[in-house]
Amino acid sequence: MKYIAIVLTLLVLTVPFIMAQEITFEEYSKNPVFDSAPKAYYPTVIFDINKFSGHGDASYYKMWYSNGNGGAYVTQSEDGINWTNIITNTGLTSPHHCHVVYFPNGFSGANSGINPSSTTMYYRIWYQDTSAYLYSINSIRCAESSNGINWYNDQTIQQVGNSVVGSNDWNRGSYGPIDVFYNVNGSTNLDDVNIWNNKFVMYYDGTTGGFEEIGLAYSTDGILWKGYGRVLKRGNEGVWGNTDAWDSSYTTYGTVVKIGDTWHLWYSGGQTEAGEGIGHATSTDGINWQRDPNNPILYKNDGVLWRNDRTYTPSVLYDPNGFETGGCPNLKMWFTGKTGSNYTIGYANTCVKIQTTNKVTPNLLYNIQLTDLFSPSSNIHYIPGGQFTSGLLINNNLENIIQIGVENRGLLKAKDVTLAVEDCPSCMKINIRPEKTDILPKSTYYYDVSINPNCDPGNYKIKFKVQGTYIYQEKEIEISVK
Repeated sequence: MKYIAIVLTLLVLTVPFIMAQEITFEEYSKNPVFDSAPKAYYPTVIFDINKFSGHGDASYYKMWYSNGNGGAYVTQSEDGINWTNIITNTGLTSPHHCHVVYFPNGFSGANSGINPSSTTMYYRIWYQDTSAYLYSINSIRCAESSNGINWYNDQTIQQVGNSVVGSNDWNRGSYGPIDVFYNVNGSTNLDDVNIWNNKFVMYYDGTTGGFEEIGLAYSTDGILWKGYGRVLKRGNEGVWGNTDAWDSSYTTYGTVVKIGDTWHLWYSGGQTEAGEGIGHATSTDGINWQRDPNNPILYKNDGVLWRNDRTYTPSVLYDPNGFETGGCPNLKMWFTGKTGSNYTIGYANTCVKIQTTNKVTPNLLYNIQLTDLFSPSSNIHYIPGGQFTSGLLINNNLENIIQIGVENRGLLKAKDVTLAVEDCPSCMKINIRPEKTDILPKSTYYYDVSINPNCDPGNYKIKFKVQGTYIYQEKEIEISVK
């Protein structure tokens, strides 16, 4: 009998996480921060630490908004509170509910109209055309710009079938986009399986003409879209205006932000109109959402005068680096308030603290799942490359015992850990003891691996796998048989 010892290390993996109930916005005491006649609402705010690098006027913040009369405007700020230099946007068709995305590296403009393809563009806008038929894909348009002011190649978006708008269901019509994400490394073909592998992903408003709900669509170019389906329904399935949920009839315009591994959606909602309050939901994949039990987080009946008729349309930004100040707050929100006939824009902020520890990058990492690290029942582990020895020498027609040690360097017990053979030569019989075990923190457990070869002399490979709760790893070792 021959013994050989090998050690495989098991570490604890932790990643940033944040729970929904940890986010509480503080309203700015001097709200509203922006008031422009006749109305200022539906803001889209963008922050750029390089002040947009000469692509339009220089400032840390830019905000696009609607005036309610078919006009879209942009203004700028150095702190997100004091706004100056209001400029009218040109080249759009009856714009409302605008959403703007900034591309710091630019892209080639389309060869259309007075804008040749040689012009570099840095902004794209998607918006509702209020002059178009609501129950048609023509209600949503898009355009592009080099400065965020003058827009070109204005056109209606297109869709695959009636997958986005016009199905005579929850998305019979649309009041426009809610949020748009761009992935520069996204697929050049529509990916129906991994939605976030597409170049463009859009959350948008779907309406029956009464109810409003949030849908998801994806695209390779931002023009031709394929609908994924409804991702956030209204608060319940009751009749219009029912009082069984605060957002029983409307879940619509807002912002989606990813913080750590959690997606956050702040949205507008209500029972008899979409402007009654602001809700919050979280998701692990940006598709399946869980409402915050503290909803609505802001409500028109909060007793705040400037927004006591409507409180809605949140535009939320998260910057882990702390925006222009480099600290707190790192989560900011701009939103619409209405009192009487006056629509204005207010501001709120908070500081999100994400608990983290060092993350070790292994040579091999497979199928890792993450749970709450601080739950006593959780075990978040991975297996790095380990120290498997190559060229082990074993004897033919003899029981060779290899002791493979799995070391747990973490602070939690690794439960139900098994070592098994994934693949081996047919001329070998392998038995592993024990079948399953727990490995205590800061300790190593050795499995006895019995190998009985009846092989021709030479080199052979055996693939082992380690499995357990949230654990999976494979590794080959090379053995020489004499």
